[in-house]
Amino acid sequence: SVSSVTFLPDRIVLREELRGTTVEDFATRVVNVASVGFQMLNIPMTLAQQFVVRSLVTPRHVESSTHLLAQRMLSNGEQALAVFGRPVQSVGMRFTFPQVPGQQEMFSLRMETWTQDPRSLWIENTGCFATPTATDNLPVLGNYLYSTYRFLTQKACAFLEAFDQR
Repeated sequence: SVSSVTFLPDRIVLREELRGTTVEDFATRVVNVASVGFQMLNIPMTLAQQFVVRSLVTPRHVESSTHLLAQRMLSNGEQALAVFGRPVQSVGMRFTFPQVPGQQEMFSLRMETWTQDPRSLWIENTGCFATPTATDNLPVLGNYLYSTYRFLTQKACAFLEAFDQR
């Protein structure tokens, strides 16, 4: 497991990986670390924020995540992939969702088979928020984290569920 904070010349990087923390606990940590860091470094505002949420999921009704991505999500999957002349070991997809009126965040969603467990699917959602935020308004960072998390757990998982049928 990893729990760290790194102060770089142009950003603060907080990482929580493979720990039993909730999204609420991490959102609180983000706001607290940013508040202390900005105060100590005399930073008046942040120009943009980026949050990355990762998860492993296991489809319920397919024998492998490769089958889900390559056979169910690609049109003519088996026939289309035959052109390579060898079996596919790993498959991935990437989607970018731009800013739209009323939703100023951009999401970049990646879905890939996970080689350590052929049934599992690795999902990563990156939320980019190009919104200047003053240090007295840092609690909004928690909302950005929740938005990124919800896009993965609600939107991306609902999308996958449509293909994970019997």
